Amino acid sequence: MGGPGLQKGTVGDMKTVRRFRVVGLVALMLLGLLIGTMAVAADQNYACADNSCTFTVPDSYSVASNDPSQVIFSDANSGGVFSVATSDASGLNSLDDAVNAISAQATASDGYQAGPSNGQNLVLAGNPATLVEYVSNNSSGIQVETANFITLYQGKVYQLIFATKPENEDAFVTGAQNIFNSWQFT
Repeated sequence: MGGPGLQKGTVGDMKTVRRFRVVGLVALMLLGLLIGTMAVAADQNYACADNSCTFTVPDSYSVASNDPSQVIFSDANSGGVFSVATSDASGLNSLDDAVNAISAQATASDGYQAGPSNGQNLVLAGNPATLVEYVSNNSSGIQVETANFITLYQGKVYQLIFATKPENEDAFVTGAQNIFNSWQFT
């Protein structure tokens, strides 16, 4: 990951950490809750609320929650959740700053264990991205694998968060890979 981290003790940085904390916790809590959903058409393009991105949603996914900063989908095939979260990046100097803040939040999770690809540098729709991968326990004590792909684009932090139970990972990966491959910034 390299590069500078958040400066401890500054008000702006603490606000950034709190914004990321809310996003990550929502995705993990969904695996422990039953939520009513509305259907999404089969393999349909979905646009971020601000029209800054599009991606293909597999037909087994349905919208569990949707607001201007985050949309959460549940996958009927695996029981996993996928979330796209955006937040203002004006308090950050680099992708490393965002990754460090999100990683610090993840390491504080109950039962945290870094995944084998944690910290891997990737490319998302031609844009540099970093994977924060880990296993932790959700609020119900259920072990959850999380892959959080983080990138900065035009002043925003984008997080593509995939979370599922370890035993359902194989069923979840196919749909998750299709979403990642279809991602476009607009």
